[in-house]
Amino acid sequence: MSYDVVTDKNVAGNLVNAGQQITREEAIRLSTVENGWFLQEETKLSSIEDGKLGDVVVLSDDYFAPGTRSG
Repeated sequence: MSYDVVTDKNVAGNLVNAGQQITREEAIRLSTVENGWFLQEETKLSSIEDGKLGDVVVLSDDYFAPGTRSG
């Protein structure tokens, strides 16, 4: 999920879509569980289970720590 959806700021730091940001937890859910539903691939994607496809992401910071730009 991109920085702008959790901060309401674009890459230049300008406020856009004020009041429409989502939490980092919501952003993670939209990128995982809800994405499987949206693609109608819940049996192949969206959760860590045997037989499901997955990707691995390594972040340089704690995504949930306040003030980090990992979001």
